[in-house]
Parts: sequence; structure tokens; C-alpha cells
Amino acid sequence: MPGILTSWKEIAQHLGKGVRTVQRWETEGLPVRRLSACNRGHVMAVSSELDAWVEARRKVSSEPQTSPPSNVVLECRESIDASRNLRFQQSHRIAEMLELQTSIDSRLRDILAACRKR
Repeated sequence: MPGILTSWKEIAQHLGKGVRTVQRWETEGLPVRRLSACNRGHVMAVSSELDAWVEARRKVSSEPQTSPPSNVVLECRESIDASRNLRFQQSHRIAEMLELQTSIDSRLRDILAACRKR
């Protein structure tokens, strides 16, 4: 029958890979059929199904991965945002302290000037 492959060797040759590689691919969903549940060596596959499986894997592996950010990334972003917020608050407090320092310096000068006049 054309398109029917009846051994690991034929399947591997059809796919252009080694026997161990296609046996490993069986665990990843390679469409092969076991001829006997007792004997792991006897398999069969349809070449068109194999070709479709390989093509589907190519499409999946070539698509850009758009997975959502992991929890670690989200935690880092939250930490960065919190750090930015603290720096913003700190800069405003420093500005307020400088204004107070200027005011205090001015008042001290006034007090010293008044004391010298006495």
C-alpha cells in the first residue's frame, strides 16, 4: 500500500531523521500506530499524517511566542514602580526641606541682625 510505513526505520527515512529521534517524537504526538500492545517494536504510520504533523510543528515553532509575563516579571515591575514612586516622594520632600532651610536661614539672619542692633 503506498503511503503506509511499517517500521521505525521506514518512518525515520521518510522524515529524514534517525530512528531514535522519531521514537522520541512519538511521545510528542507523532502519529504512529502500535500493531501490538505487547511488542513495542512493531509500528505503522501513514506518510501523509506524518507530513501534516511535521508541518504543524514547523508552524507552531515559527510563530512568535506571546506568553503572558511570569509572576517574577510582574513582581519586578511592581518593585520598579514602587521605587519610582518613593524617589518622586523623596525629591519633593528634599525640595520642601530646602525651602524650610532657606526660610530658617533668613529668620536667623534677621534675629542676629536685631541682636547686634541692641
